[in-house]
Amino acid sequence: MAVTRIILPRKGLIQPQHGLMQYESDLDANWALLDANVAFLSDVQAGVAAPVTVDIPATTAPGAFSVAHNLNRMPVNANIMMTAAGNIFWQDPQFDETNLFLVASDSDLTAKVKVW
Repeated sequence: MAVTRIILPRKGLIQPQHGLMQYESDLDANWALLDANVAFLSDVQAGVAAPVTVDIPATTAPGAFSVAHNLNRMPVNANIMMTAAGNIFWQDPQFDETNLFLVASDSDLTAKVKVW
């Protein structure tokens, strides 16, 4: 019975099949491909400080507002975690070197924003 090697079309990885002579070489090729082309978490975090949590004080009215993130650099990413009923979401752009740019759906909303 023949065993077919399957090449995953979007990634170029070979799906190794037991029983084939090149099973181990397929695994080695996959790891080399991943190492050369995929950003692993350790690559992404190199040089990036630990995340900072910014408390968003109660909004005074619905609409756009900004809050300082105090990173002293452009954030890599940020996540909003609501601590009150309602929505606070991002403006475009989301942030710059100094501030987070947000929009509140209502007054008296609070949130925490994890920034890194």
